[in-house]
Order: sequence, then structure tokens, then C-alpha cells
Amino acid sequence: MGPPRRAKKGSQDSVDRGGWLRALRRDDFTCQLCGSHRSLEVHHIRRRSRGGEDSPSNLLTVCHDCHARIHAGLVSAGPRAGEPSHG
Repeated sequence: MGPPRRAKKGSQDSVDRGGWLRALRRDDFTCQLCGSHRSLEVHHIRRRSRGGEDSPSNLLTVCHDCHARIHAGLVSAGPRAGEPSHG
């Protein structure tokens, strides 16, 4: 099974593909909030507009629905346990 197809989003089109793929592999191609394996995207923990990088330590694998919930402020997606904060 290859990498899941990612949703087309303007802000994600220019994400460094290497960092994106490393984050997906690290997260076992699984949404880190709900466990889904469908419609996966990468979320920037610290937004690029605020100096966040495309490195795997700033990326979190989430499904489309959880990504929408994060941006709506309904759930929090902070740094992964054991990794440095990007705050």
C-alpha cells in the first residue's frame, strides 16, 4: 500500500515533500488524533506564516476531518510527546 492521496490545499502544495513523507512514515500513515488511515494530510503545529518549518518535528499527520477541527479550534494539536515545543 503506497502513501495515501492527500487533499489539495493551497498551503500544502508547497510543503517540502521530504518532510511531509517522513512525517507520514513516522506516524505510520495514521491520523494522530482519531486513528484513521483515510484522507491524510499534514498539519503544521507552528504555522509557516509564524516561522514554522516543514520539518517532521513541526508536522503532524491528521485526517481531513481532524485537520478541519484543528483549524476550527475544536481540538488542539500541540507538539508530539517527547519532542521539543515550537511555541
